[in-house]
Amino acid sequence: MQGYVLDINVARDEDLWVGVLTSSKMARLYRFYGARHSVIQIGHKIDFEEEQGGAIPRLRSVMHLGFVWERDNHRRYWWQQYLRLLYRHLRDVEEMEGFYYALLDQVSRRLERQDAKRAILESHAALLEYEGRSHGLERCFLCEGELGDEVALARGFIGAHPECVYGRGIERARIEWFLREKNSTHLSDLEVEELWKILLQGI
Repeated sequence: MQGYVLDINVARDEDLWVGVLTSSKMARLYRFYGARHSVIQIGHKIDFEEEQGGAIPRLRSVMHLGFVWERDNHRRYWWQQYLRLLYRHLRDVEEMEGFYYALLDQVSRRLERQDAKRAILESHAALLEYEGRSHGLERCFLCEGELGDEVALARGFIGAHPECVYGRGIERARIEWFLREKNSTHLSDLEVEELWKILLQGI
């Protein structure tokens, strides 16, 4: 079985609880410490066995399926930030469709050749559409007034007047195109940084 490590918590001594997203579920597995165990970090794609039996399912026979870009500290850090957010978003879900696993597979491949923040933001736009949260930018979610040519975004990339959320205004047409096409090539680095800050507020 393969999956992405989204969460790690120390249980006792050096034993771990590990949250692994697979193509069908969010698995919470217990890993006993051992000298021969490979290192597990958030963001790793792993091949593993889930051992049933006893009170808790165990994580066994772990092999790290590494990516070339993981040697880049910045890419790895931004990837880990996103996966922590994704875990908080999905932690109460046990069984799920393969969309989330496929999304991570897709973005992990794109990280080899694309700017990390842009690749993650584009994937996040696809996630919002999949979950039915890719709302139009016609009205401010706070005052319900009609939005103009410049909008500010809040968590979940929902639109508002810049003065309503005390946020930076971004050209509405550019954001609408980004959300529709899941493509950030037309966005400036400054706009990408603004979207990244909003993403870090939570999925």
